[in-house]
Amino acid sequence: MNKMLQFFSENKDAITGIGIILTFLISSISLYYSIRNNKAVHYVNSITKSRIDWIQKVRDTVSDFISKTNVYNNAYYKGDYDKSGEHLSECQELCTEIKLLLNCCDERDKEICKLVDEILGNHRKYYDMVHNMRIDARGYFIENDEAEKIKESIENEIVDLVKKLHIYLKAEWSRVKYESQGKIYEKETQEFDICELEQKYDDSSYKSNIWERFWINIKAKSKRICSSPKFIILCFGVILVGIVA
Repeated sequence: MNKMLQFFSENKDAITGIGIILTFLISSISLYYSIRNNKAVHYVNSITKSRIDWIQKVRDTVSDFISKTNVYNNAYYKGDYDKSGEHLSECQELCTEIKLLLNCCDERDKEICKLVDEILGNHRKYYDMVHNMRIDARGYFIENDEAEKIKESIENEIVDLVKKLHIYLKAEWSRVKYESQGKIYEKETQEFDICELEQKYDDSSYKSNIWERFWINIKAKSKRICSSPKFIILCFGVILVGIVA
């Protein structure tokens, strides 16, 4: 104990200098991580806000598209080719906007884009027929078999589009909530959640399989970690140390 006290008294200046250096290093490291965390939080908040705005934009654009391609709106433009052309241009513009809002590389996005194209194509066909249709005493179109089939196709496609978009936007909202907490939303987990949403949409009594989701998430995280360069380098280092030792 006396030797230790003597050492401290004899090297007081050196110990003070070391303390100052350590304090500086700790403060610098703390500042670095504080700035880094602030940047990460700012980035996450920015991305989250952008995705929320994007979700609302997709919802509004598809809603407008469905409203304009509803076959019952055609009665207002019968015989008026100028308004017809203007209306179809607006529908085409909305169709293009929807495609630009979605991901051209994702399969579910492609399905929605394809469905939007089908609705617009059938809407054009039905629209062309409207000008040649007769109207009965009650003001309704007298449709032939082909027109009725196209009309029915449009109605079914709109129902399908609403379903797909409900599930799509719900999945995206879940992703926003997940990633806003700084968590990684594994792709396999996303796929499982979307499949569950599809089943819940068709069957309101369906109950989620929590444990299956848990194990899928664990497997996905393990796979991602094990395939990361840092993990591979770490394993290589451990093996190398073992060989040298």
